[in-house]
Amino acid sequence: MQRKAYILIIVLLTLAGPLPLCGFANTQTQVDSLLAEYNTHESWQTTVEFFMALEQAGLIDESPVPSADTHKDTIRLNVYYWAAEYYYSQQRYEHAAEYALRALPLCHANSNSAAADCANLLSIIYVRLGKLDNAIQYAKMCYELDKKSGDPDRISSSLNTLTSIYFSAHRPKEAEKYVLEGIEYCKKAGNKRRLAVLYSTASEVYHSLEDNRKALDYAKKAYQLELELGRHEKAAMRQTQMALALLSIGQYHDAQKELSEAIPVLEQSGNTHSLGIAYNYMGLSAYAEGHDSVAAEYYRKALGIFIDQHDLINESYSRKGLCDALRHIDPVEALLHYDRYQQLRDSIYDSGTNSTLSQYTVAYNTAQLEQRNKEQYLRFRNVIIAILILIVIVMVGAYFGMHFYNLHSQKKVDRLLNEIETLNGKINSETALSQRLDFDVSSLNPAHITAKGAEDSRMSADDSSHFIKQVTTLLEKDMSLAANVEALSDALSVTSQTLRRRLQAATGQSPKLFLQEVQLLKARRLLSSDERIPIGDIAQQCGFTESSSFARTFRRRYGITPSQYRQQAIMHKLQKERQEKAEAEKAKRNNATNITDGKIEHKQP
Repeated sequence: MQRKAYILIIVLLTLAGPLPLCGFANTQTQVDSLLAEYNTHESWQTTVEFFMALEQAGLIDESPVPSADTHKDTIRLNVYYWAAEYYYSQQRYEHAAEYALRALPLCHANSNSAAADCANLLSIIYVRLGKLDNAIQYAKMCYELDKKSGDPDRISSSLNTLTSIYFSAHRPKEAEKYVLEGIEYCKKAGNKRRLAVLYSTASEVYHSLEDNRKALDYAKKAYQLELELGRHEKAAMRQTQMALALLSIGQYHDAQKELSEAIPVLEQSGNTHSLGIAYNYMGLSAYAEGHDSVAAEYYRKALGIFIDQHDLINESYSRKGLCDALRHIDPVEALLHYDRYQQLRDSIYDSGTNSTLSQYTVAYNTAQLEQRNKEQYLRFRNVIIAILILIVIVMVGAYFGMHFYNLHSQKKVDRLLNEIETLNGKINSETALSQRLDFDVSSLNPAHITAKGAEDSRMSADDSSHFIKQVTTLLEKDMSLAANVEALSDALSVTSQTLRRRLQAATGQSPKLFLQEVQLLKARRLLSSDERIPIGDIAQQCGFTESSSFARTFRRRYGITPSQYRQQAIMHKLQKERQEKAEAEKAKRNNATNITDGKIEHKQP
């Protein structure tokens, strides 16, 4: 019996900060209890209750009901993976790591993309735990899996994770290499959301390299992209980075202006993690201007946030700031913060981590060198082959040229002998020969050849356009064909190799990426057109066999879940309607004012 998993779960993953915790106390107890029961006895009923608990907490789009014949490993994969996502969102990183490690072997059996997503999640979890040895291990695994896929969007994502790890380990020079490569891949993928994140990461890297002009430039690029995408909370986060760069070049007033605009937005959005970072920067600004007590107040606010979130790296920054600000106000407390700061540095970054990162850097550089050498070898081989082919063509051409020359010479001799024997018919023969030559020359008119070649070229372009139209029309009727190149080629009555070649030539993309883009474009259209359509139905209409695969693909491509995209589309539509209504009322008031002014002017002498 063919098995089909109906698991559709999309966890609201926010790497920049925690989710709102309102009403989660009971949910945490319930989720813990259900997972403990599932670990003891993997029942279908417990699985359904677990998903429903996450839905009631507002963490998934809708509660799925797995089929009774769904394979147990598929159910385990989804339960373990989304349990890890849930615990990560709650900042319970030890639990998140435990379930992600359970899910990883099942991901390998399922698909490389699922394994890459799980490895990426593990690397981020271990960064938050300050275990950079483990983080680099899984980040490397994610990068290698994404590299095999050839998807520039996924490769840029894993490079961004590698950049963050090296940056956290105070290795900004290596981080610079990864982030610049990630930016290039992201531009190829055309993913503006991830490009904004990479610009933001580049800003942090160049700040560490003390090139704060570049840091400010990349932060501004990230800020402009976020405004273009309508993501005001993210734009506020980029403003905090602009502020840090401004502080580093001594422009304190401009830095405080950016932070004053960003902090209210972050407070309103509930993004406490980014708010804590903004508080740290406010403390730094106040300390730089000599306001130690004000600086200590901001640092304390930030410290409380990062202790609650178990964020060791940012906690260490807050501790260092308090140590500096309290040095003359309360030396005893300053010393306590300094001792804790040293402990955090030792636990986050040690010689073992340094060795691991160095080894991976060497391995990465070696792989890059081997790749370049391989490319140079292939180019050299192709040049040699081309030269050999050219030599063969010349030799063959020379052989046949001599052969035809000899034939032509023999015919010429025979013709001359014939002319001598038939001297009386010489004039008529020359006339006939001249007519034949005139005919041959006219038939080889270059203008005629050029026109014919251009016509053939136009016909080729028209055929290509018609072929793409056939493909898209067929996909609109049956989007499931996008997941099966063989079935699509059968429906078009061409071979799969011909389909791949023609799609590559017409679109400049691999067939897999082109077909996936068609699926996601239709998904976006359905998400924004009618909010009543369930997410699971949209996944099926767009040709995804599993809803969980749709969720992962959508989030990796656009950086948000389908439900978040739908919510943004609704908000954008409402804002547009309000703006149009306001403009209409304003125009109405202006017309009324013009009429009144006209009457007054008419009454004046």
